[in-house]
Amino acid sequence: MTSSTSIFINIANEMRFFWRTAIIISIPEFQWPVGKVSARLVEPEATSRTRPAGFANYLDMGDGFLARRVESIKDRNGRTALHCAAERGNTNVCNYLLGEVKINVNLRDRKGKTPLHCAILHGRYHTAVSLLENGANPNAATGQKFTPLHYAAQRGCRRVLQLLISNGAEIDAQADSGTPLQEAASRGMTEAVKILLDNNANPNMTFRHLFSPLVKSIEAGSFECVKQLLKAGADPNMRTVGPTPLEYAASLGDAESIKYLLDEGALTNVTSNLGLTPVEVAARNSHHEAVKILLPFTSLPFHQLQIGAAPAEWLKPMDAEVKSNRSLCWARLNEGYLALADGQRCVLLKT
Repeated sequence: MTSSTSIFINIANEMRFFWRTAIIISIPEFQWPVGKVSARLVEPEATSRTRPAGFANYLDMGDGFLARRVESIKDRNGRTALHCAAERGNTNVCNYLLGEVKINVNLRDRKGKTPLHCAILHGRYHTAVSLLENGANPNAATGQKFTPLHYAAQRGCRRVLQLLISNGAEIDAQADSGTPLQEAASRGMTEAVKILLDNNANPNMTFRHLFSPLVKSIEAGSFECVKQLLKAGADPNMRTVGPTPLEYAASLGDAESIKYLLDEGALTNVTSNLGLTPVEVAARNSHHEAVKILLPFTSLPFHQLQIGAAPAEWLKPMDAEVKSNRSLCWARLNEGYLALADGQRCVLLKT
């Protein structure tokens, strides 16, 4: 079998070429806009009609509208043959459609995705290379403002990230859910985070003033991402509408991140939107190890801390005996800090 015949068979299998009064390119799930297609599959015979160099002219039938016809054939989601070929990683079909049929490389489906988006979403590196070589826009944004770089960051694909950046992808492009760095950090993609930071991604850019990449990496439980971001200049005390990085780490009981944040200058007496310090947040979530780490760094007087339950002024005098008894129980269980906390409360209630 000749290479040209092999390419044609690839194309035929991918797109199912049909004939009626004119040649129509389709895919099984595609809907021809004019109506139901009643046709037969073109046999892949090794003739001049099936050679890549002459096949486009044969399909065109001389009216000059082949590319327009192919572009108009879409499935219910607005995807064209090029979208499907890119998604499946069929680079030969993509090259044929772009080189011979001359269709637009930046066609969009109903969600605004281009074939390049589709290739990257499914990890088709070689297809992405071909699309970019044929003029694909590396900064094309979907309806939710996702660029190809956002999708590459989500997947953590090193080669694709480097490919897009080398082709001019905007490093801090803002989508509805943030930047590519936030996408990588929220999924714990350490290699992607490193590549983006090495290419000057902003470690302090937030999404709608809510979550920084640092908070997102803590949420993902990726200590490596936390370290990389702080080394790259992420602010450990960034105050957004949401929690500070230290407050969020305390709420999760993330001891490793808490220690590293403290080493990098995180402030322990900054209160949350509810008026709680990080140590109080940790205590209310029963993260004893986090409390032990944070307490020595907290300079508020002990009686001001709201640890374990309500503030002292909310308690009734009769609660003193309960606190005293519980303090003894904690002591027998070798929970020194909790025994001390209840003991201190008991003293406050009796004075």
